[in-house]
Amino acid sequence: MGAALVVLALHLAVNVSAEDACAAGEACSSSLSFDTPCRDVLEVLPPGTPKLWSRTRPAVISGAVADAAWDLRAFSFEAMKVDFGETLLKVFSPAQAALLDGQTSRVLPLRRIISKLDDEQKIYVFDKEFFQNVSAKELAPIPGWLKMSDAVAFLTLGGPLSGTQFHAHGTAFLLLVAGKKRWYLHEPGQFPNASARALHLPVSAFEKDVLPSLESAPLGCVQHAGDAILVPDGWAHATINVEETLGVAWQRTTSLIKTCEHGHDYWCLGQSFVSAEKLSLKKQPQRYKELFAEANELTGDFPIGFIRHLGPYWQVSTEAKDIFKAVRSKVLQLLKASKRHSDEALLAAALVKRLADVLMGTRKDAKRASDLLAVAQKKAPEAGQGLALARLLGQQFRWKEAAEALAVHASYFPEDRGAALMLEQATNFARKAQMEQSAAPPR
Repeated sequence: MGAALVVLALHLAVNVSAEDACAAGEACSSSLSFDTPCRDVLEVLPPGTPKLWSRTRPAVISGAVADAAWDLRAFSFEAMKVDFGETLLKVFSPAQAALLDGQTSRVLPLRRIISKLDDEQKIYVFDKEFFQNVSAKELAPIPGWLKMSDAVAFLTLGGPLSGTQFHAHGTAFLLLVAGKKRWYLHEPGQFPNASARALHLPVSAFEKDVLPSLESAPLGCVQHAGDAILVPDGWAHATINVEETLGVAWQRTTSLIKTCEHGHDYWCLGQSFVSAEKLSLKKQPQRYKELFAEANELTGDFPIGFIRHLGPYWQVSTEAKDIFKAVRSKVLQLLKASKRHSDEALLAAALVKRLADVLMGTRKDAKRASDLLAVAQKKAPEAGQGLALARLLGQQFRWKEAAEALAVHASYFPEDRGAALMLEQATNFARKAQMEQSAAPPR
């Protein structure tokens, strides 16, 4: 009880200081209330605490990195740039990983990622393939006291203000090797609708425009290098880097908790969509109709986090077509309104890719799908949609356009050897088609 009162007092003191600073006209941000070190907000546990994965409240494992005995000279930006500079890693824009279930078409070499950490685009790496490399795995072996079944290790790194929007999954630990990272966490079933309507925004925009007015504020604090944060199963969480960060996430990608038993929120709705796929074909149409109506209400008619569920809905009911059209219209508006090459354009392009996947999965409509991706590539060529666009154009024997799309892609992803080979093939097909057309007798 005494420890809880101390934490509460510290939290209130930080809130008062933030309000005083704003009232005095000083430069302030809505994140001031959440700048307290996590060691002063969460329960602090020592390395080796048994069954950490079974705990139901967030916690800090102090000195976790030191206890893991990793070679921090080898596990550093400079050393990794030398040893793993050509290793390709998945890259996300600030809101992309959360809205698109960790899917991205952007894959860049580590050396280029490190050189771009201070760019206007907020690059964030969350990659599980890195540790499939034996040498990389030796950099950061997971300590025995953190081992849990069905868990995967991810390399995570990013520059200031990069990070990821709210998402939820199974039990997770993040061991921070370098930098500082701000966390926001909500208990299962308690995620505010206002936050759900802002999932397409960077976390920095959430801090400025949404966080100050939330009636149910998240638990928030700043993680410092050397510590690990425990995120219990089902807790929705977002992160934003205060400075350049490097770390390892160790997590179960699938949640075992039934969120709807704790409250009816965005993540409960997500689990309800998954459950709908298991219903009989006779019951699915009505259930999907109900769920998308709820999704529209909850997200302010912008249910972009549920696009993938339009596919199975469309398979059982043509009513999904109207929802698809409405979502497509809003995504294209988002793309049109965004600045070329911006994080917003990158997110919109990734959403367009998911819409194109729905069209191909349900309608086999390569023409409309390629038209969508062509618009996305024009606005955000570094989103990496060129390969998918070229494949769709190839299905239509539009080889010249396919070669053009691949040429643009190759200029942004010169390390993509597969794209270079596809470009050569598409160019040859386009040349052959042109020759056949020229040789054909006039009609």
